[in-house]
Amino acid sequence: MLTGLVRSTAIRHGKAALALTPSVLPRPVLEPVNKLTVLERLRILEVLTSPRFVDLAPLQVYAQLLDEGVYLCSVSTMYRVPVDNRQCRDTRRHAEARTGERALSLILWHKAARRLIMFWVC
Repeated sequence: MLTGLVRSTAIRHGKAALALTPSVLPRPVLEPVNKLTVLERLRILEVLTSPRFVDLAPLQVYAQLLDEGVYLCSVSTMYRVPVDNRQCRDTRRHAEARTGERALSLILWHKAARRLIMFWVC
């Protein structure tokens, strides 16, 4: 072990370096056969934004349409189509959004709240 490697590791690395690797050709990207057409996506948007369903979640719309015997797409697609068309966005606050002064004020507020809690407990 003069080289710093165990003999079996050195032999394995040596064999791997000498092994021939097959050339990898990039595969053409194929579109799925069941991909929704533009007209189908527009129909989903039309249904979701209709006055009847405008205040309902896509899961509720899906359930009501199934009760009527109408199947447009899956529930996940009903959520995905408005997002793709920028008609809804994520409204949750993310940790990475708390930077700079806001993060510092939150830390100070938490420390102050802890002191108040300790004060009231004692």
